[in-house]
Amino acid sequence: MTKELFYQAIWKFILGVVVIGILIFLPAVTFYYWNAWLFMGILFIPMFFAGIVMMFVV
Repeated sequence: MTKELFYQAIWKFILGVVVIGILIFLPAVTFYYWNAWLFMGILFIPMFFAGIVMMFVV
């Protein structure tokens, strides 16, 4: 994997976390929404580890 692809993957991951966070927390008008934190953890933690595995295997 080249540095350019690595930076692009990191940028898209961070952008995805931010966009999903905005789409969830903006209508809730609070960060004290534990269901949203749970959902984001279940969504993005495995995605992060899968990206790390694919970065070294592929």
